[in-house]
This record gives sequence, C-alpha cells and structure tokens, in this order.
Amino acid sequence: MSDDSPSLLRNAQGLRLIRAFLRIRDQAGRNKVIEMAERLAEETAALARNASAPNRRELPSDISS
Repeated sequence: MSDDSPSLLRNAQGLRLIRAFLRIRDQAGRNKVIEMAERLAEETAALARNASAPNRRELPSDISS
C-alpha cells in the first residue's frame, strides 16, 4: 500500500458512514447516531492521551508548586 492508504481508508469509511446515516429517516435515530459518534470520538481521544503518557499523573489544582 502507498503512503496515502490510511487517508483512503478513512475516506472509504467516511463515505460508508455518510451513506448509512442518510438512509436513517427518523430524526431521533439520526441524533442517536451523532451522539454515539461524538461520545466514541471523545472516549478514544481520552484513551490516546492516556496511552501517550502512562506515567504522567496530574496533581490536584489546589496544590501550588
């Protein structure tokens, strides 16, 4: 695969998601999909942040240096 493969894969996945989303006629169903996608994006971003700094610990904000 070329260096562009990850972006091509993302584009194909995005198109699949858009096509499936557009087939949902119920507004409440669409809102559920949006909320689920946003929640998943937030969770995966948090996991990535935690994985990149496994030994880093946050100090409580009320502790001054």
